Amino acid sequence: MGPYQPDIATKEYWIECTHGAMPRVYSKIEQALRDLKHKRNVEHKDKIPLIVFQKDRQMIWVALPLWHFFQLRGYDREKKEEEQAEENVERNLKHYTEETCPTKKK
Repeated sequence: MGPYQPDIATKEYWIECTHGAMPRVYSKIEQALRDLKHKRNVEHKDKIPLIVFQKDRQMIWVALPLWHFFQLRGYDREKKEEEQAEENVERNLKHYTEETCPTKKK
């Protein structure tokens, strides 16, 4: 893209991309931080810088701030714990049916 523009625009992230024999990840991080602070991008100042990079014909990687990584992992962990709790409730309900817990006779 042009100056002070992300390579990819999303609602949450300011994405810069690089590739080659020696991808310049740190220069892309500096570029993203600089562009996010520029007066033209006031409406984007809260976006999270994200760098997508690939060494020639190898795996594609992503670099993002560590605090955001932990934020993503924390959310993921909470979601898994909620799903596990729901599964436990369902399993317990199946176990405690009328066959295993007979109703009281009047």
